[in-house]
Amino acid sequence: MSVFGGMSKGERNRVKIRVRTAMAAQAQIEGRSLGGRPPYSYALVDAGPHSNPSKAADGKHASAWPGS
Repeated sequence: MSVFGGMSKGERNRVKIRVRTAMAAQAQIEGRSLGGRPPYSYALVDAGPHSNPSKAADGKHASAWPGS
């Protein structure tokens, strides 16, 4: 069983790297942020109601980079 566990762990790590790399590339292409704290000297602005109707119904708003 330990062989399967090692193979599974290796596959999980490969998937994790592949997904994180793809998300970072997509965010860079689309000019988006992956979340977290905005870069120094950038400020997020209100982008209006949230695009998800259930979150918009709760009064949540979306954030965007200035000029996007």
